[in-house]
Amino acid sequence: MKQQHEMKKRTLLSGWQAMAALSGVAILGAAALGGCGGGASAGPGVPTLESRIVFASDRDGNLELYSMKPDGTDPQRLTNSAGIDTQPSWSFDRRQIAFASNRDGNFEIYLINRDGTNPRRLTNSATLDLDPAFAPDGQSVLFVSNRDGNAELYRVSINGGNPQRVTNTPAVDELNPAWRRDGQKIAFAAASPNSLFPPVASAPAAPARISRVASERAPRSGPGPTETSDIVIANPDGSNRENVTSQGAIDTEPTWSPDGQQIAFSRTTRNGSGQLYIVDSSGENLRLLFSSDQHNPVFAPDAQRKFSPLLSTM
Repeated sequence: MKQQHEMKKRTLLSGWQAMAALSGVAILGAAALGGCGGGASAGPGVPTLESRIVFASDRDGNLELYSMKPDGTDPQRLTNSAGIDTQPSWSFDRRQIAFASNRDGNFEIYLINRDGTNPRRLTNSATLDLDPAFAPDGQSVLFVSNRDGNAELYRVSINGGNPQRVTNTPAVDELNPAWRRDGQKIAFAAASPNSLFPPVASAPAAPARISRVASERAPRSGPGPTETSDIVIANPDGSNRENVTSQGAIDTEPTWSPDGQQIAFSRTTRNGSGQLYIVDSSGENLRLLFSSDQHNPVFAPDAQRKFSPLLSTM
């Protein structure tokens, strides 16, 4: 327990910086391929890669990406820029990391190798590109952008180029994309417009609290009386949308179970407290997991335990 407490202390900061560190801890070999011991095998003929956790921290000044072993030891710095590097997302083969950064001005999507080498920029927009999610085939990245007005989902090749628009719903903001492991479905949050994502006209230097990243200068007091957000699933091209939740709450940060049968997500109460829920992908069998102000659920490697690696309380 002491070791777990120390790991949380190292990744959680105070005030608005603590909110900024809610950057979507991705577990190498856990959320992707399973196995979180001394190493995880990707299959016959593929070299074993050491299990690592990637996270964002401002321990050295500004927010940068780091990795460490699952027990919290051997922290290694992966990025070194004057801007904010956050929201890391592992590729499913565990060899690359997509992330959001404002190192070149506004927030864009970038890619690095697992050891931090070979950084390259995937998007180029005058607005905000955030919340990347690697496709299971490793050939593209799903992300959130308000380049066309409100927050929508887009998909860009790992070689860059023009992103493909996935959703087109001006009356709704789409956030927090997550891939089902077989690549046949995506889950995301569909929120009241401009309630969880800043509009283009007021886009700040760092994003307001949305999903796995936050950099508000004061803690959020809770959603307004008219703000809502539902968990939605769809095909990767945005078609066949189905609501998984629709209870007038603030449901965000969906994550698929390894077998694709369940979705864990965060629900923010009107007083700003975070709760973790799990529901069948059909929308049935909703149940509360934690009610003690927690966010960012991630499925553990054995697929039987669910946990929140980052807490919004100290």
